[in-house]
This record gives sequence, structure tokens and C-alpha cells, in this order.
Amino acid sequence: MDPDDPEFDRREFLKEIEAWSEWPLAILAFAWIALLVFDLTGSPSPYIEPATNLIWAIFIIEFLVRIAVATERGRFVRENWLTVIALIVPAFRLIRFAAQASSGASSSSRS
Repeated sequence: MDPDDPEFDRREFLKEIEAWSEWPLAILAFAWIALLVFDLTGSPSPYIEPATNLIWAIFIIEFLVRIAVATERGRFVRENWLTVIALIVPAFRLIRFAAQASSGASSSSRS
């Protein structure tokens, strides 16, 4: 490994990003789980959904930054397939919400 190699610099930078973000993202993951539990138990709060969406967006941004820095993006995604799934699954909730909002808007326009 040649330290003058630009790919070496990118790999080292990726390691730094992962080391720097590990604890903050772990804390956000626990916060996200707690908010999800509150949401599933029916605790009424207008702040739960925006907070979970914000945390989810932070996870997505961090992952996209790591993909951008990775030297072999395809390999990086293959090695982090579980993270990809974990980032995609919450999107289904948003799709369901959009479908409900759409059907609610169309049923109210029929009245």
C-alpha cells in the first residue's frame, strides 16, 4: 500500500468517517428504536414521526457519504447489504403513509 496513492487516502478517510460516526450513529439508533416503540404503543405526539424521519435521513446521508468516499462502490454496497436493507425498509412506511394520504384525499373529494 502506497501512502501516495489517492485510493489509499480514500480508504483511510473512509475508516476515519466510520470511526468518527460509530458512537453518534449508535446513540441515534437507540433513540430511533425508542421513538418507534412510542409510536407503536400509540403514544400520541406530533414530534415522533418527524424525529424518526430526521434520524433516518441522517443514516441515509452518512451511508451516501461513505459510498461516495469508497474506492469500490459495488463491493462496498455488497459488504454492507444489511445496512442497505435497514435503510430501505423504513421507506415502505412512507409509501404506506403516502398511499393513505392519497386515498384519504380522493375519498374526501368525492364527498
